[in-house]
Amino acid sequence: MSDLTSPITPRSQTEPQVLTEMSKRKRILVFSPDHDLAQSLSMLFENHFEITCETSMGNLGKRIASVAPSLLIVDLHTFSSDVMLELSIVESSRVNVPVVVLRAYNRLRSDVEEMVQRTAQIVFYKPFNAEEVVRSIHNLLQVDQ
Repeated sequence: MSDLTSPITPRSQTEPQVLTEMSKRKRILVFSPDHDLAQSLSMLFENHFEITCETSMGNLGKRIASVAPSLLIVDLHTFSSDVMLELSIVESSRVNVPVVVLRAYNRLRSDVEEMVQRTAQIVFYKPFNAEEVVRSIHNLLQVDQ
């Protein structure tokens, strides 16, 4: 199992190739409190992007600053108070970075719903279609599949 706090790269490439290709690839930061979902999402994108995963909300702001991602994928918690904290961290940490939100289809307080809509360029409800997520992210980052 790979370390979810460092970029994931295909194992078949040699070290110099990886470094050269990674420097040209756009970065995606995946945040999910669910380790398995973070790993699955990283596997969807690792062939086209440099992926960094974070599973701790306490580290999210620092991770955004250190990675300087081209795009954020944020898996929202279930409860309104946690969602507000997640989105506050994202809003205060990013500079003009597209945000893709993954969330359960449940009703949140109206102020939280507004915050989700204000923060996210795209919202996918679980269970989501992986191909649609991949296509949408490639379109947002203007990268061929």
